[in-house]
Amino acid sequence: MKIKTTILGLSLTLFASMSAQAQEEKSGEKSGEKFAAHKTEMLGHLNKEKSAIDAAISCISSATKKEDAEKCHEQKKASMDSLKQEREAAHKKRMAEKKERLQKELKEIDEKSAETSNKK
Repeated sequence: MKIKTTILGLSLTLFASMSAQAQEEKSGEKSGEKFAAHKTEMLGHLNKEKSAIDAAISCISSATKKEDAEKCHEQKKASMDSLKQEREAAHKKRMAEKKERLQKELKEIDEKSAETSNKK
């Protein structure tokens, strides 16, 4: 009985390590693509922020009264708030996708575990 338990334990360990290695290889191929996409997204956000700041600089430079400068500040604030909302929405979307992917992986692991326990 101890031999069966030992063999089963070794088999499960081997299966788990092979599965983990396959997941690493699978995610390794995609991680470069994911990084490139995320980098492009980050640069896009920074360029939008830069444009908002440049517009604010131009607006304040052309302001002749305190009220004009205050309007410039409000416009910049509105632009930055809008960009922040865009970033937060993109972050929520990424987190939802990650949650969905992890739930799918967990379901697959549960199914494999159930299959393994049924074979006993």
